Amino acid sequence: ANGEFGSLPWHIIVVLVTVIVLITGSTAQIERANKVMMPVFYVLFAASCMMKWAPFLVGLMYALYISCFWVVGDFRNMIVNESAPTRIRFSVTGAIGVISFVVIIAGMIISSICVGIFKNVAVFCGVFSIPCIIIGTLIFLLKVKETNGVDLNSIE
Repeated sequence: ANGEFGSLPWHIIVVLVTVIVLITGSTAQIERANKVMMPVFYVLFAASCMMKWAPFLVGLMYALYISCFWVVGDFRNMIVNESAPTRIRFSVTGAIGVISFVVIIAGMIISSICVGIFKNVAVFCGVFSIPCIIIGTLIFLLKVKETNGVDLNSIE
């Protein structure tokens, strides 16, 4: 599968899997599984870095964790967008993008300064990212609930 169409089979597989998930209504199972997989894959990623595993294993653990991270982000966006009133939904979606941009830039500036101070990226990640990941995971586990069959108008 080389050449300019080399990745086309993989794109077709991803689209087919997405269609199957949507048709079968498996999104609730994916959400439940992700609540467990995200912290597990993060711990495996952190452990693989600290134990100096082979680079391809570290990369695999990171890829598994980051894919769970993006799924959580997608769920967060869906929750916020669907809970916003229809007449302002576009404004809410735009605000999320602007807020995300500001937070990412601030995080990059802060992390650049801190990496310069700590001189050791592993210490910096341990001191700053692990508590944030734990807090975010706990909020996700404790606050995100299934809304299937719930009258969202009754929620204040």
